[in-house]
Amino acid sequence: MKNSIKKILLFHSSNDLYGSSRIFLKILDILKDNYSIETMIPKGKLLSQKIISKKIKNSFHDVGIFRKKFINFFGLVNRFVINIKYIFYLVNYIKKNKINLVYVNTSIMLSPAIAATICGIPTVLHVHETFDFKNPKFFIYGKILNLFIDYYFLVSSTVKTSWEYIISKKNFEIIENGFEFSPIYPKTIKSNKIIVSKIARIMPRKGIFEFIKISHLISKKINDIEFHLYGDTLNEYEDYKKKLISYVNENKLGNSIKFMGFNKNIKEILNQSNFIFHLPIETESLPTSLVEAVLNKKPVIVSNNLGNLEVLENGNNGLVLEFKSLVNDTESIINYFFNEKKQRKNIKN
Repeated sequence: MKNSIKKILLFHSSNDLYGSSRIFLKILDILKDNYSIETMIPKGKLLSQKIISKKIKNSFHDVGIFRKKFINFFGLVNRFVINIKYIFYLVNYIKKNKINLVYVNTSIMLSPAIAATICGIPTVLHVHETFDFKNPKFFIYGKILNLFIDYYFLVSSTVKTSWEYIISKKNFEIIENGFEFSPIYPKTIKSNKIIVSKIARIMPRKGIFEFIKISHLISKKINDIEFHLYGDTLNEYEDYKKKLISYVNENKLGNSIKFMGFNKNIKEILNQSNFIFHLPIETESLPTSLVEAVLNKKPVIVSNNLGNLEVLENGNNGLVLEFKSLVNDTESIINYFFNEKKQRKNIKN
């Protein structure tokens, strides 16, 4: 197989430096010395600058990416038209540039795999997402996508559980995300306050509002504490972000809850934090920020979520919240803040 593969065209669905984008960069590093590779990603700066710095050919294309904002009649019509357009474009591009393999990083792109199939070349799909495939719209999408995929890389057992009914007859391999960095813990934190950080793109499924509400309740009982939210948002979630900011302002929480924006320096964030929160309200595959916090021996507080539990080995490495009562969760968190024995036990695990 390797001998027949010379040119690889790689696709990614965003132009940022969050978890799946950082894995995309790792894939490029692995491939670039042995293959001729080029990438197609949406317009932006953060990821594309990294790609260009590696002297890899990159071009900007949306390729009909399926985001949640398109799950409506007019949105689906839009995606159908854009996907048809890009199938024709990519078929021509693949043939003209003699591409031997298509690699798709994230599962919300359809046109690259269809174009590759038309051209008679294989497609590898690297799956970072989980979906509720009991929902007919996701099930149909998954089955259509599966028709054009030759091999799957899955980032966790949680992803396998989500996708097993879709890919039951296809080849797949679980390859967990990995990162290279030196541990930074313990580190003297300059602030006299307790610093709690959450690293996530600002969108509903990441549990940002839940983070803010819990932070509000905790700040009523602890004075010397700050909650730092690191992350930006997508255009379709700008209204959601404005509602979060309005909640903070209306409740006069600006001194305790701070929107820090995107910061690519994860070490710096962990250095400045006593605790890391990760509270998604939907199942995640293998949360990158949580992996990094655990490996750097930071106490973590998470929602009861399959992806979180997989990282924490069923809760042995941090505090798991049931999310049934914010009041009860708040009390559990405060107790954990001051239970250094339990924190040391979690860190040791």
